[in-house]
Amino acid sequence: MALFERTMNIEIGAGVALTAAAAMLLLPRLAPNLAGPMRSIAKTGLTLFLESETELDGELIESLVDTTMKELGSVLSSRGTEAEKQHAAHAAIRRFKHKARSRAHRWGWDEADRSARYDRHMRKLHRAIAHKRDQSSGQAAQTLDKVADTIMEDW
Repeated sequence: MALFERTMNIEIGAGVALTAAAAMLLLPRLAPNLAGPMRSIAKTGLTLFLESETELDGELIESLVDTTMKELGSVLSSRGTEAEKQHAAHAAIRRFKHKARSRAHRWGWDEADRSARYDRHMRKLHRAIAHKRDQSSGQAAQTLDKVADTIMEDW
């Protein structure tokens, strides 16, 4: 049922987009004096779409980074040996990387855009870990330092 609903939403969205595109192409031919305003409307709509996509992407990255940082915080404050903590921290980073790659692959326009999206994810996580490391001391700071090095290896 959910697949059907999602398919219908996609088809409805595509239908609306095609109708709008057809109107944008045909209306200036039917009424030539509307060509300038239609061009302006199209540019404004495209600008708003791109800005909203960028803002949404930033919010999703922030949410993913926050979740990973909370997980790292609970790992560092848990009981266990340093080796266990490092192993759990690396597992959290692997999950982050997997989600970041999946999101970049799903939403990227082409290979260059996918790479840029993945890099944005990794930079944001690296900055968050560096900030947390600067606030930490002792073993927690060392573990975060090793985790940050792991991020840089793959990136």
